[in-house]
Amino acid sequence: MTIKARCTYHFGTNRIRDWTPAIRESINTPKFETLQKTRNHILQLVQSRQGETVAGLARELGLAPATVRRHMDILQRDGLLTYEEVRHGTGRPEHLFSLTDSGHEELPKNYDALLSELVSEMASLSEEETSGRSGEELVEFAFANVARRAAEPYIKEKGSDPIEALRQLLTDHDFAPELEVMESGIRITLNNCPFRSAVKDNPTICSFDTGLISGVLKSEARREACIRNGDQCCSYVVADVRIPVGGRS
Repeated sequence: MTIKARCTYHFGTNRIRDWTPAIRESINTPKFETLQKTRNHILQLVQSRQGETVAGLARELGLAPATVRRHMDILQRDGLLTYEEVRHGTGRPEHLFSLTDSGHEELPKNYDALLSELVSEMASLSEEETSGRSGEELVEFAFANVARRAAEPYIKEKGSDPIEALRQLLTDHDFAPELEVMESGIRITLNNCPFRSAVKDNPTICSFDTGLISGVLKSEARREACIRNGDQCCSYVVADVRIPVGGRS
């Protein structure tokens, strides 16, 4: 039998961006930068695996479990991690770590770029393009145009390999994608949402990433999971995709 107990930390933040310039300058050393890179890597691993243990992180990072625990203590203190205590039978409980909302926000975000692109696109719409559309339909139309333009250079550069074009496009837009080629098509997992907080209140924003996917693969993207529904990440399946010989996974 498996028993789970959730424990979330609510300590005050101690992130670099909250510190004064004098403090930031005083800790601007190679050793400190290495520690920060390791902690960011931990956050990325926990996010991409939708949960991870100290033992799993230690194996991946090539560090001693005690060292990983010290990093985890700091990330918990800063409110970036939570864990579930999982018991397998009568053995010692295991801690399965996952990101808090603050932890997700610590990873790459592009709110400013999204706003800039949307405002520019909305301002350029003609009277004919806006006629008869509701506010939500206008935003979806604008996002579709923004996504189409964003995808064009990747299609031109890697037109013979749409899967690699999509992988590079989503990576450059900070979605941290994983693409899996299946018999029925392609599954696209977006481990990071660069607009996470905004998406939770404005689902129309999701039309941007679906527009990127459909624009490159030339086929409709069917959503399997979504952070708005409580899932750790968003995932899509696209059928009827032309897969090049030796297709990537």
